[in-house]
Amino acid sequence: MKKRLTICLLAAMAICSCSGDKQQQSTAAAPQETITSEEPAKAQENKGTIFHDITLPEALERAKAESKLVFIECHTKSCGPCRMMKKDIFPQEKVGNYINNNFISIMRDVEEGEGIEIAQKYNVGIYPSYLIVDAEGNCVGQVIGADKNAYSFIQKIKDAAAGKQ
Repeated sequence: MKKRLTICLLAAMAICSCSGDKQQQSTAAAPQETITSEEPAKAQENKGTIFHDITLPEALERAKAESKLVFIECHTKSCGPCRMMKKDIFPQEKVGNYINNNFISIMRDVEEGEGIEIAQKYNVGIYPSYLIVDAEGNCVGQVIGADKNAYSFIQKIKDAAAGKQ
């Protein structure tokens, strides 16, 4: 009986340690979602959209310094289309090239922290929503909803940034 118990415990430990290794490997291999200004080498590795881990006031400062607009991705944890965009659209190089070259981008959950204030300030009620904000904090355009096509999503962002809606 003790021998069987020992074998079962060893087997359980082996299974747990293997699944933990796989989880660590997959986490390590996953592309980074947020890039801070202190991590320029990692930013160059990321071919998709770079969402900076900074506050909105910091994003506005950077936008002013770099003559760019601010792109704010507004989502909730329970939003399926938001997760699809994060998984399928923002990692694409063509989307990253356009957004990274033209915007300082931040991502906010509108149900927590600064995201609550952003949703209230800019009257965001549908998710996902993408705000285009100038360096003074004025909303110049908004894209509402997910898009499965990267090219049409980029066009929607261009139109919103130009004030066409």
